[in-house]
Amino acid sequence: MKVLGVVIPDAFQAAPAPPAAERQLTPGQIARKAELEAELNEIKSKIGKTKESKGEIEEQKKLEEKHDAIKAALKDLSSAFKAVVVRLKNLKHV
Repeated sequence: MKVLGVVIPDAFQAAPAPPAAERQLTPGQIARKAELEAELNEIKSKIGKTKESKGEIEEQKKLEEKHDAIKAALKDLSSAFKAVVVRLKNLKHV
């Protein structure tokens, strides 16, 4: 590098400033960072719970559909059984 006509070797040049992440944080910034991290973790846990409850809701809906299907099948079987009983009674009377 050349400054005012004088060549300065690279070894004597100023080191670049460290990235923002490596700079020293003030106590207030550290406290705020901790608050934000806690808030972020809370949000992540809520998202996880929401996903779990969403899965539970879907599972509950599937179970309700199965329950309704079984109920309908039992109703059909009951009707068929009643029809058979009526036919048997009619056969006895004949």
